[in-house]
Amino acid sequence: MPTPERDYPCMDEIEFVFTRGEQQIEIGREPLELLYDPPTDFLTALPSGETLEGRYDETGHFMYFGQLRYCLRTPDGPIVGFEVVDLGSFEPEEFADALFGPRFVVPELSPERQFVGDLVYAAQERFGA
Repeated sequence: MPTPERDYPCMDEIEFVFTRGEQQIEIGREPLELLYDPPTDFLTALPSGETLEGRYDETGHFMYFGQLRYCLRTPDGPIVGFEVVDLGSFEPEEFADALFGPRFVVPELSPERQFVGDLVYAAQERFGA
């Protein structure tokens, strides 16, 4: 399994903070794994072993931007991944502020740290959504 320090050396050179209004939230450094469910057209990208089980909207574990939501480990962060509802109809340009801030490594799509918007485009192409 890749580790950020060994296989993704560029990670330490990148700022790992997402600013939303007055709030600054750390961004996780772990590479993400994809899970795509074709019947629901739902895309999830989380670190290996990370689960959303037990996280509900009222706990503040998510930041919403329309069909996109960032997943937080705790209500204070870090942002550990993201989800897209209805991937096929999702248009990243509509959420430029949210999509072109945080960057993640998703080895299935790119070995380099990419903006979420670019990862969503790549996932749409890969899954034909």
